[in-house]
Amino acid sequence: MYSQVAKALMAFAIVSMTGTVSATPVVQPTPERSGGYRGSCSGDVVVSIGKTLFLEANCGNGRGGTNSARIDLNTCFTNTFGTIEYRIGGNFMQTCDIYNFQYSGSTLSDFCDTGSNGKTKYTSFDLNSAIGNSGGNLVC
Repeated sequence: MYSQVAKALMAFAIVSMTGTVSATPVVQPTPERSGGYRGSCSGDVVVSIGKTLFLEANCGNGRGGTNSARIDLNTCFTNTFGTIEYRIGGNFMQTCDIYNFQYSGSTLSDFCDTGSNGKTKYTSFDLNSAIGNSGGNLVC
């Protein structure tokens, strides 16, 4: 078994040879950020304001109270060739139809541009799988 000093010397030698330090931070996922807002939020609706869709809900804050929460769905989703997908900052509503979206259960459906000669595709995404509740705020 290597001693702590030997391990430190080996790490120093690797850094010295490559000239770089590589550190991968360990980030533990939290239940609030892994989706599942419907477990602690109620009265959820999707509303359009201008050319943006928002998810609104009353969410538990973890301290016995609730918060009226809202999240801009453009900050959580993108349109990839006519399919709504999870991606931070995706701005999907630039290429989806603001006037014909539907929201049922936790599923958002809309017609989105496929990128092929103006064709659109009807696509759906379960918002509950990507949006969570963190202290009474909706997060992606």
